[in-house]
Amino acid sequence: IEALDVGKVYKIRIFHDGKGIGDGWFLEMVDIRRLTMAMVQIEVKREETTRKDKKKDKKKKKKEQEEVEITEELQEVVETFTFPCNRWLARDEEDGEIVVELLTEASEELEMNSYEVYVYTGTMWGAGTDAKVYITIYGEIGDTGERWLRKSNHLNKFEKGQEDVFSLTAVDLGVLKKLRIRHDNSQASPGWFLDRVEIVDTKDDTTYFFPCKRWLAVDEDDGQLARELVPVDEAFMKKGDEDEDDSEATLGLEQKAMSTTYTVRIKTGDKKYAGTDANVFMTLFGTKDDTGIITLKASKTHRNKFERGMIDEFTVEAVDLGPLSKLRIGHDNCGGGSAGWFLDWVEIDAQSVGQKLRFPCGRWLDKGEDDGAIVRDLFPNPLQTEFYTPFVPYEIKTFTSDVFGAGTDADVFIVLYGRDGVCTQQKSLCVNKRERRMYFERGAEDMFIVELEDVGDVVEKIRIGHDNRGVNPGWHLDRVEIRRLLRKGKGSETAIFPCERWLAKSEDDGETMRELQPSDIITEKLSRDGSLKVTEVEVEDALETHTYNVSVMTGDVNGAGTDANVFLTIYGDLGDTGERKLNKSETNTNKFERGS
Repeated sequence: IEALDVGKVYKIRIFHDGKGIGDGWFLEMVDIRRLTMAMVQIEVKREETTRKDKKKDKKKKKKEQEEVEITEELQEVVETFTFPCNRWLARDEEDGEIVVELLTEASEELEMNSYEVYVYTGTMWGAGTDAKVYITIYGEIGDTGERWLRKSNHLNKFEKGQEDVFSLTAVDLGVLKKLRIRHDNSQASPGWFLDRVEIVDTKDDTTYFFPCKRWLAVDEDDGQLARELVPVDEAFMKKGDEDEDDSEATLGLEQKAMSTTYTVRIKTGDKKYAGTDANVFMTLFGTKDDTGIITLKASKTHRNKFERGMIDEFTVEAVDLGPLSKLRIGHDNCGGGSAGWFLDWVEIDAQSVGQKLRFPCGRWLDKGEDDGAIVRDLFPNPLQTEFYTPFVPYEIKTFTSDVFGAGTDADVFIVLYGRDGVCTQQKSLCVNKRERRMYFERGAEDMFIVELEDVGDVVEKIRIGHDNRGVNPGWHLDRVEIRRLLRKGKGSETAIFPCERWLAKSEDDGETMRELQPSDIITEKLSRDGSLKVTEVEVEDALETHTYNVSVMTGDVNGAGTDANVFLTIYGDLGDTGERKLNKSETNTNKFERGS
């Protein structure tokens, strides 16, 4: 086998695919030999000439004496590593595993370890899955490789509200850093809502908590079938035992802050037969790690992906890749005669990093075109790289009032304001119609984690509203809570924005948008002793609400009036009003007529 130099070999992972008749395999041992350069001790024979004076005949004589000298010389040698196994790799033998990690005979620093993996499926409707689930655990010393979570304490795995327990054996990983979990999207209704994963290191009886609380589904959330999760402090989990809802919010924001969300835009060339029906996949490579193979199934822009001249958008999340250095993109050549694909470029936007990269291609991925390759490595063009101020994650919780008709299916949006008029872009809280139907129901508490511009340490006001679309779009909002992580230390700060009013054309003052100021600030900070310290203070210097009377004079010329919808935005030192529709005139029923 030819491969890049891996340095010192301390372990191997060996497996088979379980296919064929009688696929079970009893492996006794593995020997690995490699040529390497090393200093080798060799014996060198040399002749030494000595002179001896002899007084008797005053003649000089030479005496030859052979001596052996030990020296070191750089030579090419064969280095051998022996990995004993003596076990079955078979589904119907021993523990049923067909993958095993082995240490060298001389290994003294490392040892084998067993990890108990607890997987918790969510309790919402349709949360379970019958797809095959795979996990990779990463530690300071290495990783387990991808393992199929096959043998559970339940015959029917990953059902709604269920705890499944698995056991994995691997070379000791040290302190666990992250995990990657995915499914293969097989079987009927394969979408899966994963609540959390807990891993117990049986060597030192340490438990690691990996919260998720997200869908792994093509038609849910951001369409990803894989999640990378990082462990959180136990103090947050204990808080979750007392108040489960708070736990969801806290842990979700922690996960978002420790991962990077990449928006991937892929441009198919505008050439004849440029589109493809094949399954496209991609791997992002950073200076620290890579994402593994990502199947690009859920395009945010088109139902029929990768068509001629189209730009498809996908979302990818990963933990600690480091700066991106390249990407590998390709397809499986399925789809008959329409498998060939002309790829123009790939653009990757990482808002939490503040960087947008362009990976040009301009080539065919087709066995019958160009060089016949269907997988290509692409590299960023430095001249097309854009830098901007990094975004930060916010957790936004909305509380719909428990009154008749309080819920809405309209598109709810929000804008955050900091000091000196600094604000975020307007952000819709739901990404599609399905989410709009599911959220903002009567008496509901809904949580969203979004990446927006950094408005500073203080959120002085928010603007929240909806587009008034759908059946009975009126919405009675009780309050909004916005939480962000502290800049120093482990913890967070939550600002509470009371509302207790309608956002409806047919209720209250007819407005579908409200500006809210914070009433209280709750700070949660992790102390040195591992406990969670919670403090609550009342906001005393909140911005005042002002009423502005706006007079609009229409000119007195022929055709000056309009029946169009007119909008107004007022700007000041402390911010702006946002775009307001001038809906109800106090002076005229028919607005904006000539000379009025």
